[in-house]
Amino acid sequence: MKILSFTMILLLFCMPLFTLAQQTEDAHQAVLDAKKDADISDDPFSYGCFVFVATLGCLNGLAALAAVHRDLPTPPAERFIGKSPEYIKFYTQTYQQTIVRQRRGATVCGCLAGNLVTAAITGVFWKWYFQNH
Repeated sequence: MKILSFTMILLLFCMPLFTLAQQTEDAHQAVLDAKKDADISDDPFSYGCFVFVATLGCLNGLAALAAVHRDLPTPPAERFIGKSPEYIKFYTQTYQQTIVRQRRGATVCGCLAGNLVTAAITGVFWKWYFQNH
């Protein structure tokens, strides 16, 4: 009888640990999957090119940078079939953070490149203007 009682008590205290281990496993797998999918699905180069052109057109590069944070990407819904709520939560957070980080870097590079080209064009124009007037 003591062995049976001890086994029951042991099972009662161990089951939450097994559940916690499963949640940790789901969270870790979700983070790995989200980073892999974000690297495959997003093209930060297009954001950089957009900001480059916008900066050349005298638009504010800060507005483009703000748009990166406002326009959060939606992860592919088929990745959530049969997954736990913890997996979905961690996957969505990591997916969005990874894509925003990639887009932010491309936006900053595009903004800097656009400003450098604009400065070069302005310098050439001013040099020409002062030589001819």
